[in-house]
Amino acid sequence: MKLLSTLFLAFLPACLAAEYQCPLPEAAKQFSAIVKNNMNSAAHNVYGGVAVGGVFKNTNKPNQSIVIDGESFVGSIQTPIVANWNGGVTTGATLEDAGIDWSYFEYMAQNTFSTTRNGYKIVKKTSGGTFNTYSFNPGGQGEDNGKTIVFFDTTDNIVLKKTSDGRQFGPTIIAPFSWVQIHGNAGFVDGLIVAKGLATSGGSVGQLQLHGDYFKGTDLPCLNPPPSESNPTSGPTSEPTSGPTPEPTNAPTSGPTNTRLPPPSPPTTPQGEEGSANGDPHFKTWKNEHFEYHGQCDMILVKDPDFANGLGIEVQIRTKLVRYWSYIKSASIRIGGDVLEVEGSADPSSEFQYWYNFEPRADVDTIAGFPLTFKDREGSNYKRGLEIDLSSMFPGEKIVIATWKEFVRVDFKNPTDASFGNSVGLLGDFHTGKTLARDGITVHDDFWTFGNEWQVLPTENMLFHIVEQPQFPKKCTEPEDPQGERHRRLEESSVTEDQAEAACASITDELDRKDCVYDIIATQDMEMAGAY
Repeated sequence: MKLLSTLFLAFLPACLAAEYQCPLPEAAKQFSAIVKNNMNSAAHNVYGGVAVGGVFKNTNKPNQSIVIDGESFVGSIQTPIVANWNGGVTTGATLEDAGIDWSYFEYMAQNTFSTTRNGYKIVKKTSGGTFNTYSFNPGGQGEDNGKTIVFFDTTDNIVLKKTSDGRQFGPTIIAPFSWVQIHGNAGFVDGLIVAKGLATSGGSVGQLQLHGDYFKGTDLPCLNPPPSESNPTSGPTSEPTSGPTPEPTNAPTSGPTNTRLPPPSPPTTPQGEEGSANGDPHFKTWKNEHFEYHGQCDMILVKDPDFANGLGIEVQIRTKLVRYWSYIKSASIRIGGDVLEVEGSADPSSEFQYWYNFEPRADVDTIAGFPLTFKDREGSNYKRGLEIDLSSMFPGEKIVIATWKEFVRVDFKNPTDASFGNSVGLLGDFHTGKTLARDGITVHDDFWTFGNEWQVLPTENMLFHIVEQPQFPKKCTEPEDPQGERHRRLEESSVTEDQAEAACASITDELDRKDCVYDIIATQDMEMAGAY
């Protein structure tokens, strides 16, 4: 009987289990945004204050005036910036100085559940992605008036946008483990935003408003009592503390899972070839099979949620169609809760283009605790890139992302079963090299079908700082008659195949050499050999 009672209690629905009140902290109600790390915002009008543990900046429109009406607390302010702090600003401050206990927001995100109480809606999400007002209130208004609050218990990135018919974003967002991006087309965010990191991006960012109209519901239930040491304070402290933590730190990003790196694993023998994707999309599987896919879309190159003892890894590529061929224009890698995006450029005088957690050219030397090094090829204005050193867990292994003009390539150096043995995606099965579908069973020998199979889905959280079409459910865009157009192009080419072969002659790998020849013929650019 005791066993039956225990089982019955274990399977009680949330609505019948014990509940504890976990109200929104009073101190939070004076702010439009509360951010643990950095806030990069071009919003021209912020109705409340901001509490930012790191750097407040505006790299989108640094010369446009922005207005913050409420009292604010920030670690530091990055210049150039034109900001009117109407309510005053305290620099060198921490979140504690603003009366904010971050661990309380983490507790709320982990313990709330979806329900509706007295006309106020509470939503619990365990994955990120792109959202608009209709995601939570179908047919709802942008002016939410404090009626809806959404908790995100995930390290996934979150993008807030307008609805398909142009309505602004309404709910309050509590996302203490996630980086939140507000797209310029959102118009305004009516509710309060609490996020690990916050940035504005896309068109019309200078027209954004942050209202800070916080959730007004008085019945906000949690499944567990608040930790006794995490009671939120009633207001800002009288004096700032010594200052924010220097940025970037050497430790992995914090989140709901433990992202600290465990001790290095014993050396293991590489069991796979150096998988890669490069340029005019040439893919090399873990077993060194080469194939091409010339569609345009965002695709999963590699994915393993259990990578590095649960940190998780996901590498996405974005391709762009040019006539009968396409190329990789950008690549983005997520390890743990950190995201690093790289994009190529045809302009040799431009700076290396990258985004770290959606912030352009952020000062960074680690990703999720793994050392990150930027590289320039000596004597070249085009070849640039970076290396992620995985040796702390997987000795001798690296991930290399490089650009050549507007082309991007991704290489996995010395991969082992310990690191990528369970990965899925366009590089195929690590042990067999089979080009497996998402079900892990079906083998796609048609590479057009295989490429479409690994298009990024809405549940996989696009990792790029802006949205480009097509996005699922729209299919990847494919060239018309690629083979026929290719043959016509070869006949009309001003660069002969002999010239292309001569330019690529120094490449030792036969299949890489063939890819190089193809790239030169397709682009009519003899310098493409420099990408190899």
